[in-house]
Amino acid sequence: MDTIDRLVRATLLPQAVVALFVRTQCTIGPNEFVEKDALLAAFHEWGARNGRTATMRPAAFGHYLLKACPTAAPRRLRVNGDRVWAYAGLSLNPY
Repeated sequence: MDTIDRLVRATLLPQAVVALFVRTQCTIGPNEFVEKDALLAAFHEWGARNGRTATMRPAAFGHYLLKACPTAAPRRLRVNGDRVWAYAGLSLNPY
């Protein structure tokens, strides 16, 4: 049984799954940022790679993300000339 399955079965809390994703797939720091849609897509891909087929709604994911990483903050940022919703203080690690 892999780590994510043990964690979910032991706690049955989606917050624990999001916290594990943040710890293993993200970098936390004041100069980091990631678009919200990209982060949620990466979370779903990561879950699928680990045998999890359930998805999470964006609002629920954001709620659990901010509990797992309280220094992250939702912001409207300008990226390549477009304004996008992003989380400041957090970025995705390269695969």
